[in-house]
Amino acid sequence: ITNKMYLVMEIFQVSFVVFLMKIYRVPVQQLEIFLTFSIPFFLYGWAVVTINRKAAVEMYGNAHQNYFYMSIDGLSHLLNRRSWYDKGQGLFTQEKGLSFIMLDIDHFKRVNDTYGHECGDVVIEKISSVLLEQTRDYDLVGRLGGEEFGIILPHTDKHDALEIAQRIREAVEQLNISYEGNTLHVTVSIGVIENRAEIPNFGALVKLGDKCLYEAKERGRNQVVS
Repeated sequence: ITNKMYLVMEIFQVSFVVFLMKIYRVPVQQLEIFLTFSIPFFLYGWAVVTINRKAAVEMYGNAHQNYFYMSIDGLSHLLNRRSWYDKGQGLFTQEKGLSFIMLDIDHFKRVNDTYGHECGDVVIEKISSVLLEQTRDYDLVGRLGGEEFGIILPHTDKHDALEIAQRIREAVEQLNISYEGNTLHVTVSIGVIENRAEIPNFGALVKLGDKCLYEAKERGRNQVVS
């Protein structure tokens, strides 16, 4: 309970007892004794409530922080694979009017081999920032592994999903990524799929998005296929 609730409860209890004592004409001395002993008990209860609330707030804060660290990918600051799949499954069940974007950084292995894995990390961070900038607050953006990312777009048909995907592709293409005196330019290939009645489950939706992504790479990369 809050301190305010405790204060109200105690005032009510003491007032009620005093009221009864007056009705039954309890001697004034006994009334004074009751009030004298009520004060330290009230202060003790106040201290207990305060300490318990402080401990509860700390426990909640720790739990929230642990949940945050368990849900977020440390490098990209996007949802990690497990959290993204869990939330995506929930959205798929609740909201049929959604679309899915899967994207992959083109020739990412070449970046790592040429400039090193630290440079690859910088590339992932920059592209993750683009994904957050080009999507909405209620979209689910996650790093599915390595250089692969997934975006769930609630209340979004294929036409709008394609517009978002193209904005992402163009924004990435225009990026100037600096690393140890070098300026890198990377591109992404993107697959887009709109959820339909014949898609049986969330896993099937992801597979279809992956199939579109693979086709985008087959067509020469740096493009969107739906």
